[in-house]
Amino acid sequence: MSHVYWPAPRMWPGETIAIIGGGPSLTQQQVDACKGKCRVIAINDSLRLAPWCDVHYFCDEKWWNWHHEKDWYKGFTGLRVTLENPKLCALADIKSLRNLGVGGLSENPEGVHTGQNSGYQCMNLALHLGAARILLLGVDMGELEVNGQKRNHWFGDHPDPTGMGIYQMMIRHYEKAGEAIAAKGILVLNCSATSALECFKKETVESALLDPHEPALPT
Repeated sequence: MSHVYWPAPRMWPGETIAIIGGGPSLTQQQVDACKGKCRVIAINDSLRLAPWCDVHYFCDEKWWNWHHEKDWYKGFTGLRVTLENPKLCALADIKSLRNLGVGGLSENPEGVHTGQNSGYQCMNLALHLGAARILLLGVDMGELEVNGQKRNHWFGDHPDPTGMGIYQMMIRHYEKAGEAIAAKGILVLNCSATSALECFKKETVESALLDPHEPALPT
């Protein structure tokens, strides 16, 4: 059976889209600052902090296996998107995007380039959805020491931990995509408090959302 891919519609032309990752610096306060102020894509477990988000995104079947029976996962009834996978493509409540390779940014609304991480994929998805500005939250690309313990996610860690070495590869993909997305007139602001990602201007999420040109969200 062939896959049926979702052509991401240009739903939010000219709007700001916040992408909420799982990095250790992410706080509930940062997430709450986005509510009602911009569109929000929550990645993986960050749905737990933003159950009201516009889009929930995950790319790994193993993550789905860990969490799809949990109440916070099942309680979300909005738009849920994943990367192509034979098992998940068959589920009616999940939209599937085509995997179009690692580096670069896709202009084909049926797919994204992966950049080896979900935040990068959501940046490509935000492009399809019409973003004029993209805010990155919890995209730390490394560890943070909290209460004497190192962790690389705000919730602790996945059952299968992320190796530290992969973050440098992820950063290189972001760096290469930075110029391409700027050439499209899209401003990316890194609102992650402790991020090792240096290729985008850093700003607090509160400051980023004070843009006087930001249109109000429809009620």
